[in-house]
Amino acid sequence: MKVKFKKYPVGTVFNKIILNKELNFKNRKIKLLYPTRLESMVFDPAKIELNENHIYTAGQINFTVSMFKSIKIEITNEKNNLNISGIGHRESLIKHAYLLMKDVLKFEVGMNIEYIDEINIKHCGLGSSSATIAGVCCAINEIFGNPIQKVNLMKYIVQNHVEEIDGDSDYVFPVQSIGGSAATGLYGNGMVIIAGETVVIETMSIAEEYDVLFGIPNDYIPKDSHDLIQIESDNFGNFNNTGNVYAKEIAYRMLHECLPEIRFGKLIAVGNLIYDYRFNMGSIKNCSFCYDGLVELGDKLRIIKESNLAEVLALSSVGPGFFAITKNKEEVKKIFKENNLNIFETKCYNGGYKIIYE
Repeated sequence: MKVKFKKYPVGTVFNKIILNKELNFKNRKIKLLYPTRLESMVFDPAKIELNENHIYTAGQINFTVSMFKSIKIEITNEKNNLNISGIGHRESLIKHAYLLMKDVLKFEVGMNIEYIDEINIKHCGLGSSSATIAGVCCAINEIFGNPIQKVNLMKYIVQNHVEEIDGDSDYVFPVQSIGGSAATGLYGNGMVIIAGETVVIETMSIAEEYDVLFGIPNDYIPKDSHDLIQIESDNFGNFNNTGNVYAKEIAYRMLHECLPEIRFGKLIAVGNLIYDYRFNMGSIKNCSFCYDGLVELGDKLRIIKESNLAEVLALSSVGPGFFAITKNKEEVKKIFKENNLNIFETKCYNGGYKIIYE
């Protein structure tokens, strides 16, 4: 079922949940740091095509990194009033998250929400939109003592995901979400694996000895989310073809190669699967709508994996950002620089969102 490309009022709830609990304030003020996810691959790209129920079951492997958004919320006496401030704040997304939680928790208090994202780079593979919504929802849930269990909160966030529209803070645009940002914040580990209808099936801690390099082409100009999904829709046939050809192989390798190694804290099998998916199964080509020259850039970066300089090399989401998880930071950084990538250095983060003070 293809959806019509239409906008919806901020706060539209596509998939409701019912909570039969009496609310009590745990805190009237909270500050929360929400981590960033890097999405390395999906298990079945044939299942990312837009649909009318806003539920997506493609499955996903995500890595959590130490790039945080700061969200501070204070309860006010101004009934049903929302004030938003901060650096790089995403007004429509924050308002959407506030209204999602208001719909299920039925609160009438006012809130001041201060949102700070010092990186503030949109539509490059960092999942900033979904992390913004998830972070605000988690902070509000904490305010009320976590009345929504995380398995239900994750589904609620993911199945009501939207993107902002440039210059329009009153309307949003529904876009697919498989759950990476919500999962990494709520379930907290260096690697988080999602399958089926937004269910976390495995997590793994990543050793401190690994560095993470994230690179964005220095000439990349982000497009509006509405324009991106219009272009992406023209490529759904390619995503479907990749899923139809490779989904069974991916599932088999995930079950018999990756999951057993993950139990022993190893990245080799999962890194090899991610590389094959991105570089040899057509994924980078499928995502090339977001940036001219993406396929050529990917070919130039192959040497990183083929020379065993990184355990994991991947495009993140639909890009155009590439990332490497490596013990050879300087050598990988040199290759990134030679290919005109702006580089962000970080580490995997083996935790979920952090409460700084209450």
